[in-house]
Amino acid sequence: MHLKCYHGYENRATVYSLLEGIVSDSAHTGALGSTVALACDAGALDPAARADHFTWIRNQLPRLVREVSELPDGIGLKFSAADLGSVATFVERERRCCPFLRFDLALTPGEEVVWLRLTGLEGVKQFIRAELFARSPEG
Repeated sequence: MHLKCYHGYENRATVYSLLEGIVSDSAHTGALGSTVALACDAGALDPAARADHFTWIRNQLPRLVREVSELPDGIGLKFSAADLGSVATFVERERRCCPFLRFDLALTPGEEVVWLRLTGLEGVKQFIRAELFARSPEG
């Protein structure tokens, strides 16, 4: 399997070796019975949107995340409710690049926080760590 979603990593071999073992033949069934492979669609965004998306992930995501929570099948990210627009834009773009991820947004009445849960099949948690949290701002 050849994965093409490395979000600006300079050492792509590291990402490939990390992910190859995790996602070798993984796939899951979507809501309508279609199969969704655990692989990214590098062409889902036009080049300008893709560059903006990955710049946001590198520079803004670490600044906006208030808390990270381990989930059995993924990761939960806590944001200020004031950042809901940015989080929604991230979800809209990321779901196109990574159609195998499940996105759940939760806003609790009376609280000024948003939880974004990124979940999926086995290997998704490792994938999320590699894609969203293993990069330096330099790329």
